[in-house]
This record gives sequence, C-alpha cells and structure tokens, in this order.
Amino acid sequence: SLLLNKVFWGIALGWFYPTENLFFSMCLPKGQEAELSGFLVYCSTIISWLPPLIFTLLNEAGIHMKYGLISLTAFFFAAIILLSMAAPW
Repeated sequence: SLLLNKVFWGIALGWFYPTENLFFSMCLPKGQEAELSGFLVYCSTIISWLPPLIFTLLNEAGIHMKYGLISLTAFFFAAIILLSMAAPW
C-alpha cells in the first residue's frame, strides 16, 4: 500500500512539473520567451508563500484545521478556473 502511494506520487510529480513548463512555453508569444520566463519565476516565488501563510494564520487563530485546508483548495479552484479560460493553442 505504501509502495503504491510512492509510485502514485512519483508519477504525479514527474508528470506535473514538465507539463507545467510545456503549457507555459506553448502560451508564450514568439520573441518574448526570456522576459516572460523571468516573470513566471518571479510570480511563482512571490505567490508560493501565500497558501501556507493563510493556513498558518487560520491554524494559529484557533480555527479548525479543516477550514485551513479548505482555504488551500481555494487556490486550486482559482487555478482551474484560470486554466479553463486559457485560449487553445
């Protein structure tokens, strides 16, 4: 059971990161790859601390942990909505 869990996570992470970069590179206009790749790195670094901060603040305020986890899923739903509005290439 634990081995299957590790296999699942390995496949999921091995699929996610290359696909994320592929999707981003397919959306870029020609000639702006370098500047927009820098913008991606900048935005990823700036926003990556926000979900853990919200979870920590809710947890330290004494709010039940399930609401902290719900706050984390809000970021996933926002990402799903934004990706569904992306134009096909």
